[in-house]
Amino acid sequence: MLSLLRGYRFRPASRFVAPFSSTTCTSAKKAYLVIVNDFKDPDALSRRLQVRSEHLLEAKERRKQGVLLSGGALLDSHESGKMTGSALVFNAESPDEVLDLLKSDPYTIGRAWDLGSVKIFPFRDAGIHHE
Repeated sequence: MLSLLRGYRFRPASRFVAPFSSTTCTSAKKAYLVIVNDFKDPDALSRRLQVRSEHLLEAKERRKQGVLLSGGALLDSHESGKMTGSALVFNAESPDEVLDLLKSDPYTIGRAWDLGSVKIFPFRDAGIHHE
């Protein structure tokens, strides 16, 4: 696995926003919003599409496990619909756990996601959902 990640430019740990603390939190797991861009080379979209079905199967499994709360593609525009990255919400103990989950995702292994661009933020859901 490590040989697959050699080409990535990881940013220093300071890219993580310090987790919020809450006296009302009863679980060690917290929500984290993740923004990760795809690589920008001409073949990036093709690589993404090659592993998309595998990525979606894994995402559904992580959803069932309660690890992935939500996710979707970032687009360059609504008109073109070209996927350029992802936004995800994970339920995890720490930003490091989130990063480990990202490293094992088919989009990372298939070199669609550029983990050098990842941003991880503490997140609190507002409770506004589709009916």
